[in-house]
Amino acid sequence: MHRRFALLPLMFLFAGCSEEPMQSLSGIVRLDGKPTAGITITFFTSNNRTAIADTDKEGRYTVEVTGTGLVQVTAQVPPPRPKPRPDPPKNLKGDGMAAAKSDDAGKLARMPVGEPSETPPAIPLDSKYNDAKTSGLDFTLTGGKQTKDFDLTTSGKGN
Repeated sequence: MHRRFALLPLMFLFAGCSEEPMQSLSGIVRLDGKPTAGITITFFTSNNRTAIADTDKEGRYTVEVTGTGLVQVTAQVPPPRPKPRPDPPKNLKGDGMAAAKSDDAGKLARMPVGEPSETPPAIPLDSKYNDAKTSGLDFTLTGGKQTKDFDLTTSGKGN
């Protein structure tokens, strides 16, 4: 009976060994030939994992992925972040004030870091990039550190 339990820790140790190693994937996203900030790239790997990256002001992205093989990709412009609501009225006291502060804290915790947008970004990205089946951005992940650039077009220009 004790022998069975002695092997139990070894089973957990080897069960963790089947996890695929993380690999670095980076590149530049260009819209009509120009590096573009504010685009969210989503990677759907062949091992049913998803990774998401946002482009910086030079259009660069970096993300950690697992697996090898075909990777399907979408590119989207996220909606603008809402401005926080104004402070509660000064005459709000007790439970009402606590509820308002708690509600605000919960909302702020779910929001990305940075300044809220007043208007949506003016990036007229072609809608074909919203779906991994129609985006045309698929590529093969070979393992290790890899670079993959994406050249996108605006709505109506086609590829």
